[in-house]
Amino acid sequence: HKFLLRVIDAETNQPLDAKVRMRGTDNSTIGSLNRGDGVSEFVIMSSTVKRYMVYAELEGYIFENMEISLGGATAAPTKEEKSIKLRKIKTGETSVLRHVFFDTGKATLKPESFDELDKLLLMMQQNTKVRVEIGGHTDNVGSHDINLQLSQKRAVAVKSYMTSKGIEGKRVTAVGYAETKPL
Repeated sequence: HKFLLRVIDAETNQPLDAKVRMRGTDNSTIGSLNRGDGVSEFVIMSSTVKRYMVYAELEGYIFENMEISLGGATAAPTKEEKSIKLRKIKTGETSVLRHVFFDTGKATLKPESFDELDKLLLMMQQNTKVRVEIGGHTDNVGSHDINLQLSQKRAVAVKSYMTSKGIEGKRVTAVGYAETKPL
């Protein structure tokens, strides 16, 4: 089963020669072949349908990732294609960190969050003038005041991770939004 991933500029729709990666949910890395014009080819050997995480990053752009399910290998060759649009880094751009996790009611980062945070870290290391606001969020269970405190603590936990890895504190602002800005 072949999977083709096309990376394009969100504004111009032009192909981008981005760094791409694909991992299985078991953290196994799937090798790729760069076919040019922003297209990478992955060969899936599994005979069962599995979920994968696909990442694309390029200096000057906000990294993107997506979760996909792909059908397993069959006797007849099959092919599936998807696109990822990368947006240039500019003032006011917003992006969701989809894989930053906390236990319910807590502000301690779960280990499975570090892969996504490391992508943010790399983006900030490559683009040294970038400043980000980390917005912490909660669900709407519980009181607003408790949720506001928790969301602030979660944002601070992400900021602390970034600064512990060498990003200057003045480049990262932590703000808690509680339940006021649902995804």
